[in-house]
Amino acid sequence: MMNVVRITKVSIDLPINQGSGFVFSGSPPRVSQILESSLRETNMNLVGYFFCSLEVPNLVISNVVDTNRLHKILHANQHLLRKIILCDHPPALNALNDCRYEHTLPIGLDLGISFTGFPAQIESVSPDSPFARKVHPSQMVEAVVVPGQPILNTHSPGFTGHRVREFLDLHSSVPKRLLIVKDQLVVYTSRDRNESAAFDSSDCCRVL
Repeated sequence: MMNVVRITKVSIDLPINQGSGFVFSGSPPRVSQILESSLRETNMNLVGYFFCSLEVPNLVISNVVDTNRLHKILHANQHLLRKIILCDHPPALNALNDCRYEHTLPIGLDLGISFTGFPAQIESVSPDSPFARKVHPSQMVEAVVVPGQPILNTHSPGFTGHRVREFLDLHSSVPKRLLIVKDQLVVYTSRDRNESAAFDSSDCCRVL
């Protein structure tokens, strides 16, 4: 008989232009200390809880496997309304990939993003795109979700950049579409460490 693990999730609204009030450590990131007195006074002891996701307007960030990356993400978005989701069990993570970003898309054809390759990835982002500095070239497309339509994802036949573009254009008038992208985990050799990175990975953390 299979044991079902019941996971408790806690959603916490974070103050704008202030720190999260949490100190995280380990991999996956786990609450090791609570700095904010108002958080300590809640009815739950959140020390030991794991980071699950961060919600900001039109974006959910998850699959954060590195504590330093998580602190950068929290800092980069502290000027926005933020909601952090913690859970009492380790979240299911894909250690072969870096952060996962679930973007809610506006209605309309012109997103200012071009796609390429197989599997699909972001090729370029227009400077005047609403997603400038929110997505960046080389991010892999994990899925496109359109309400009422089958999900287009990495398991779909012919999951190319061209097909992603066609699918988005075809359903451009549908609200609450989702574009889910993920960073590629880069493993550097000792030689690579002495050379400039192909792109500034901190871009993934900026949401303006």
